[in-house]
Amino acid sequence: MKIVRVEATPLVAKFADLYGGVENIPPSILRPAAHFQSVPRIGQYSTLVKVEVEDGSVGYGEAWGLPLPEASALVVNRMLAPMIVGRNIEDADRIWLDIELYFRRLGLTRGATMEGLAGVDIALWDLRAKLANRPVYELLGPQQRRSLECYVSPIMFKDTTVESREAAQDFVSAGYRAIKVKAGRGVAVDIEHIIAVRDTVGPEIEIMVDVNGGYEVAEAIAFAKELEPLGIYWLEEPVPCSQTTDMRRVKDSTSLRIACGENDFSTDDFSLLLSAARVDIVMPNITRAGGITGVMKIARLAEASGAELSLHGVGTALMQCASLHALSVIPNASFFEVNTFPNPLRERLAGPLPLQAEGVMWVPEGPGIGCVIDEGTIAGYKAA
Repeated sequence: MKIVRVEATPLVAKFADLYGGVENIPPSILRPAAHFQSVPRIGQYSTLVKVEVEDGSVGYGEAWGLPLPEASALVVNRMLAPMIVGRNIEDADRIWLDIELYFRRLGLTRGATMEGLAGVDIALWDLRAKLANRPVYELLGPQQRRSLECYVSPIMFKDTTVESREAAQDFVSAGYRAIKVKAGRGVAVDIEHIIAVRDTVGPEIEIMVDVNGGYEVAEAIAFAKELEPLGIYWLEEPVPCSQTTDMRRVKDSTSLRIACGENDFSTDDFSLLLSAARVDIVMPNITRAGGITGVMKIARLAEASGAELSLHGVGTALMQCASLHALSVIPNASFFEVNTFPNPLRERLAGPLPLQAEGVMWVPEGPGIGCVIDEGTIAGYKAA
């Protein structure tokens, strides 16, 4: 069946609208982590991708939007749509390979191009599964699990340890058994807040620490040494992801497990993380790293290296559902992230949200990815 339309829509949910004005946005929302200290975060962003075939059936995907959803939308509408329209939906695997090879030859295997490919790929998987009247995971391979253990994120940069304690207690009271804490504002301050969180939740709760590339290598090594007695499950992005040699130096200096990958895109990127940096957990975002097809390829690389895969959980319900389908068939899958940072696009664009309780999220059933786009919400969030 021929593909007749491929269309991307950039979406923005501004925090000023959510909080009733820029002046009312809490500082911890504007600057929640190390990578938003100089450039504040002023909203949530996503790019919705829609693929339609000649009988009128449609599939939906999501491309990463932060900080400029227009970029990935332009890639889809101006570059990818002409390459895809007129081809058969049955050739979806070949379409991904053709586009990815084209990007390789042009040196476009990072950024908005791969994000655009990710959105298209998720939409194609959604559409293929709907046409087969099956959930996506059944097309991907033998299901390894029906549910995923999750960690909740984030405990953002709080002004006081009392606030960090309160945030941790709220997460534990909600049933989560694993919590991510943001770091990267100075070793002494970070350790003070992480100790407060550990004292609050006790030894039975797993704590992940995410630096978001906020340290250079010497500071990252010192930080890792301070973390070792605190029973940390993993240390994430202790240095910027592009600094592979420095990542390896941190890895070699500590007993902590190192996680990285939310800002990487291609199989080449992840091969380097696994072979040169020797990370323990790779963490692609399915809306950035080539979609479902890309993540499955990355998972096989990780498995061959003895590493785990834990998908980055920032995005809308589309991203969540696509991620759960992929993780359900990946043998070396680890925790999935439940992100609680304010995001109207996550709650309002698509539904239902994946079922979760007591720190567990279930893989969606039903045809396709398992969520339905609320077309009525799109206009209200469409980027100018």
